[in-house]
Amino acid sequence: MSTAIAARTPAAVRRMAGLSLIELMVTLVISSIVIIGLVTLVNAIGVANRTQDGLARLQENGRFAMQRIAADLRAASAQHCSNFDSAASSVIGPFPNIYVDTARAAFSYFNAATNPSLRLGPTGFGAPYLLSPRFMMVGHECAIGACTPALNAANRGVNLLGAAIPNMGSAVGQRAQGADVLTVRYLTGEGVRVVNQREWQAGGARPVIDVVNDPAELARAGFAGMTANSPIWVSDCGLSEMFLGTIVGPPPAPAPGVVSIEMTPANFTSDRMRRLDVVNNARAYHLPTALRTVSYYLLIANDNRTPGRLISVLMRKEGANVAQGLVEGIERFDLLYGVEDSQGRTRYLTAAQVDALGALSQDCPPNPANILPAPALSQNEPGCGWRAVKSIEVYLLANTVEDISSTNDDEFRYSWLNDGTPNNAAQFENPQALGATRNGLPAGRMLRREFRTLVNLRGYNY
Repeated sequence: MSTAIAARTPAAVRRMAGLSLIELMVTLVISSIVIIGLVTLVNAIGVANRTQDGLARLQENGRFAMQRIAADLRAASAQHCSNFDSAASSVIGPFPNIYVDTARAAFSYFNAATNPSLRLGPTGFGAPYLLSPRFMMVGHECAIGACTPALNAANRGVNLLGAAIPNMGSAVGQRAQGADVLTVRYLTGEGVRVVNQREWQAGGARPVIDVVNDPAELARAGFAGMTANSPIWVSDCGLSEMFLGTIVGPPPAPAPGVVSIEMTPANFTSDRMRRLDVVNNARAYHLPTALRTVSYYLLIANDNRTPGRLISVLMRKEGANVAQGLVEGIERFDLLYGVEDSQGRTRYLTAAQVDALGALSQDCPPNPANILPAPALSQNEPGCGWRAVKSIEVYLLANTVEDISSTNDDEFRYSWLNDGTPNNAAQFENPQALGATRNGLPAGRMLRREFRTLVNLRGYNY
């Protein structure tokens, strides 16, 4: 054994020796560089993936939110066969004017207080009136702490939404600060077909309309099990009326296969209605079923992915139903309304500016006859700006919800600055420099993007 070892040459002995200290240090340095490079690469790939996922989610959220809002806006003031438009009505003769194209706004025969579950239109009046389209849409410009006009203000638009919208604040379940609120109303569904109208003349018996006795159709339209004095909206392609009606059963022969709805004494007048064109697809709607009241606002909610973290969510509330969270990460919600005045000029105004219109005669198109509350001499109906809205410009500031940025200074640009003033100079803002965003939540390290769209209203008013 020792003889074999002794027989080895010096070169063989050197080959059996380990790494020198210098070689070991060089190896460690090279290995560290490789490991650091791999870690950096993996981290960069992770950041890139998170960024791409965040941007994709940001794009999808913004696109979906805009499409959903636009769909409701296009339906605003909608009713069967047409809308509220009578801006292009032709006039024949001197005062009192005779309109060739009659107003498509509904003529209401009952006080809003008669049926508080709907509260559609003004209260405190005892005569039939033309339902102003301002009761079909109202917006609210909100700063930190208050909105103009105030939510649920009496006779200033849709003053009962089915259930209260949350108060503004920065806690879970409260409405986000500085975000606008919008409420629209419209008819949905097909109603039931009106096949006959009887005893409609003034001074006669109470008017009765006959509708098709199709159990499935009646149930779908909400007429099955309808209570007495229910609000009914009837419309053909030439007129539109609202009254309180009661099902009185099928009429006498020779009119089988129909159900009769009688105009009940709870109306202002129970002996008159205008003549429906039953040949021209006249239809009746059960208002508690067919009328949609839809509100949009932002709500503060918990982030289910990160305990203790708060986010803002775009909410859609329909009537008294529980509000639905549509999109997370909507940080700002602002609206401008395109209002056409009596000269045909269109201006884009905030909700507060629209609600203030009416002091001057040229603020809005002329008042239709029978509109209530009646305006003062040489002035417009209070809140007339809401019936002169032709289009709405919607602005959303969306974020990626999660902190995906590797830096703390990802600037963003929005059409309104964090203090609520218009961003006329198109300047960028630094989230960390702001401290807290306008909705009261920490800025975080999220990417942000503005979404904007212009929606023309199909149900343009008079």
